[in-house]
Amino acid sequence: MTAIRSDYDYHRMIKEPRTSGIGLNAPTSVCISHPAEDADAAQLLRKTLSESERATILLRTAMASRALYIDPSERTHNAEPGVLAIRRNNLGIKYSDFDLSRAFRNFLSAAALDDKFAPPQNNLGLLFLEIGAVDQALQHLDRAIALDGALDVAHGNRGLAHLERGDFKEAYRDFGNALALDGDDPMHHNNAGVLFLDLEVPEKAVGYFEAAIKLDPDGPLPYGNRGLAYKEMGEQQLASQDFIKSAELADAQYLATVESA
Repeated sequence: MTAIRSDYDYHRMIKEPRTSGIGLNAPTSVCISHPAEDADAAQLLRKTLSESERATILLRTAMASRALYIDPSERTHNAEPGVLAIRRNNLGIKYSDFDLSRAFRNFLSAAALDDKFAPPQNNLGLLFLEIGAVDQALQHLDRAIALDGALDVAHGNRGLAHLERGDFKEAYRDFGNALALDGDDPMHHNNAGVLFLDLEVPEKAVGYFEAAIKLDPDGPLPYGNRGLAYKEMGEQQLASQDFIKSAELADAQYLATVESA
């Protein structure tokens, strides 16, 4: 069986709309992907987490029902809990790329402020998944889906958690639900393709990666994954073309990020 590699996972966090004087802005999403091992400082940070840091994160989750973590800079805000929960969730997303401890603290705060708010549960599940705590990830993702069954990314992330445990039937169900909720999201097609790669059915995986490429032709990830499928099919030339394309797009994305910083 082909092992799932972290550098080919494609996760997404949800960023909820902020409130303003004229109402809510349109919601936006934050994509977190790692097309190359040395292209993302966040991925390197997650790979170098010490055991004590992981233990601290797990302890904080156990304490979530008894403690509310508030950043000092937010203590002066006088806002309704629901509004503050959105703010904490968004702040957690900002920290997730460079400070996992603060990211967890803010997601836990958002969940404690509004226990009916699904996005921070999804985001906690995603971070637990990325540090390898799959059971804790599933607890939060189950909670997110129970709160909001239409949250497609929670279904997709739970599918990745099931895939990590080798629970293919559950992963297939979750990826199917994610696709049914939002068939225009390339992430869900990519994840379904990764499932069939792991099941060693590369011919079927190719179809999902092609759908992801059609929806997002500038995304490097599905090209790289389709290359893996072609390689397993013995199509070396097609595999090489996809690997080259994936690397070119990843480099372009990285340069664009550096230039905009």
